[in-house]
Amino acid sequence: MTNNQAGTLAEFRQGGWVLLGCFLGIVICAPSIGGYLSGVFLQPLEGEFGWSRTAISLQSLFSISVFAFTAPLAGRIIDKFGVRWIAFLSFILFGIAQYSLSFLNGSLVQYYVLSIIIAVVAAGTTPVVFTKIINAWFDKARGLALGISLLGAGLTATIGPILLTGYVDENGWRAGYQLLAYAVVLGTVIVVLLIRDFPVTVGGDGQQEKDSGSNQKSGMNWRKAIASRSFILIGAAFIMISLSVGGLLLHFIPMMTEYGMTRPEAAQAASLVGLAVLIGRIGTGILIDRYFAPRVALIMVLCAAVGYLALLLGGVQFAFITALAVGFTVGAEIDLIGYLAARYFGLKNYGVIYGILYGITVFGVGIAPLFTGLAFDIFGSYNPAILISAVGLVIAALLFTRMPPFPSNFDETEAVTNAN
Repeated sequence: MTNNQAGTLAEFRQGGWVLLGCFLGIVICAPSIGGYLSGVFLQPLEGEFGWSRTAISLQSLFSISVFAFTAPLAGRIIDKFGVRWIAFLSFILFGIAQYSLSFLNGSLVQYYVLSIIIAVVAAGTTPVVFTKIINAWFDKARGLALGISLLGAGLTATIGPILLTGYVDENGWRAGYQLLAYAVVLGTVIVVLLIRDFPVTVGGDGQQEKDSGSNQKSGMNWRKAIASRSFILIGAAFIMISLSVGGLLLHFIPMMTEYGMTRPEAAQAASLVGLAVLIGRIGTGILIDRYFAPRVALIMVLCAAVGYLALLLGGVQFAFITALAVGFTVGAEIDLIGYLAARYFGLKNYGVIYGILYGITVFGVGIAPLFTGLAFDIFGSYNPAILISAVGLVIAALLFTRMPPFPSNFDETEAVTNAN
C-alpha cells in the first residue's frame, strides 16, 4: 500500500461519520428539497387554487435568486462562528418555514413571500456548509469525499419524488409539506450529532482537542481572493457552464420531442442525465484527487460541448450521448467549485469565497431556462440555444487552461503571486 493510499484510508477512518453527516445534510438541505421535490406540488396547487404553472414555477426563480445572494453572507457567518450550530439553527428555521407552506390560502403573493423567507432562513443549509466541513476533514481524499457527500442531492432527486408523490396523492399537498418539515427537523438532529467543524486530535494528556493545525487557519483574505486572477477565471468558467447546461436541462424533454422522440423516449433519455450526474460526482472526485483539477474540468466541459454538437449535427440518434455528457458535467460542477476554492484560497475564509462562487453558479442555473425558452420562442427551434451553449462550454474550457498551479501554502504574498 502506498503512502497516499494509507493516508486516504486514514482520512476515511477518522472522518467517515462526519462524511455521513454531510451526506445526510445535503439530502435534506433546502436546495435539494426545493430543487427536486417542488414539482410534486405543482399540479395539486394548480388544481386547488387555479394558479398557472408559469406562476407556480416563478417561485423557483425567486428562491434561486435569494440563495445566490445569501450564500456569501452565510459563508461569511460560518467562517466567523463555525459550521455546526449555524447549520442547526438554519435547518430548524427551514423546517418551520417549510411547515408554513401547508397554510397557503390561495394568494400567490403569500406563496412567493414564504418561498423567499425559506431561502433566507435556509441559507445555512446549502453546500457552502457541508463542503467546508469536508475540506477541513479530508485532504488526500478531498475530491472523492466531496463527491460522496454531494451524492445526497442525487438521492433526494432519485427517491424523493417517488415517495412524496404517493404520499401527497393519498394525503393531500398540505400533509406533504408537513411531512417534509418533519423530515427536515428529524434529519437535523442526526446531522448535528454527526458533523464536526474540524478534526480532533489526541493531546499528550490523552484528551481530545480541536485540530489547531494550519489546514483550518491558513488561507487568503477573501477580498484579495475575489480580486485575484484565479478567482475571476473560476467564476467566469462556472457562470459559462451554468448558463450552458441549466437551461437545456429544464427543456430537455421538449427538446427531444422536437427532434422526433416520443415523450416516453424523451423521459428515458432524460433519466440518463440523472444517472450521469451521480457517476460524474464520484468519477470527478476520484480524478481530481489524482490529476490537476482544472485539466479534469476542461475535459468534462469539452465532453458536454461535443455532446451538444453531436445532437445538433447528428440528430436524435445522439440524444443519449448528449444526456450522458451533460450529466457528467453537471455532476462535476459543485464538486469542482468546492475543491478549487479550497486548493487556491485555503479554508480560513472558505465560506465566503465558496459562497460567492456557489451564488454565481446557482444564479446562472436559475436564469438559463428563461434564455433558452426565449430563444425557442424567437427562432421556433432549440438549435440556436444548443449552439450557443456549446460555444459557452468551449469558452469555459479555455478559461480552465489559464488556471495557475495550486499555491504550495497560503501565505498571502505567495498565494496572491501564484494567483496573478
